Amino acid sequence: MEYITSERGQQKLSYQGFIYLRDRILANGAVARECEKSRHSKCKARVKIQGDEVIQSLNEHNHDGDPARYRVPEVKHAIKRRVTGTLETAQRIVTAAVVNLPEGTAAQLPPIRHLKHAGNSEFFDYSLTT
Repeated sequence: MEYITSERGQQKLSYQGFIYLRDRILANGAVARECEKSRHSKCKARVKIQGDEVIQSLNEHNHDGDPARYRVPEVKHAIKRRVTGTLETAQRIVTAAVVNLPEGTAAQLPPIRHLKHAGNSEFFDYSLTT
């Protein structure tokens, strides 16, 4: 069980290869979370969390999990943080962010040209990345 931060600053839960979003806080203080694909793929899987422990897992997922995928928002967020405070090229920033990632995770990142909205894009030297 690991918490990750989305591009928009929301806390997501990575648990057993699936990502969950906060749904609501229950009367007993537990937090109910729904699968991130609940709206798009109509997945009914949910978990209830008390402190740092999953106390209940409800329903089965109607899709496969992708353990490598939970790292993608974390890496994209790190790239955005770094680009706002540096004059480095896009290639250097992205290379530094993905150097130790498993191949499956790196393959799921968007192309460098899509990262131009990551912050101060005028610092990117796109001639080195194409």
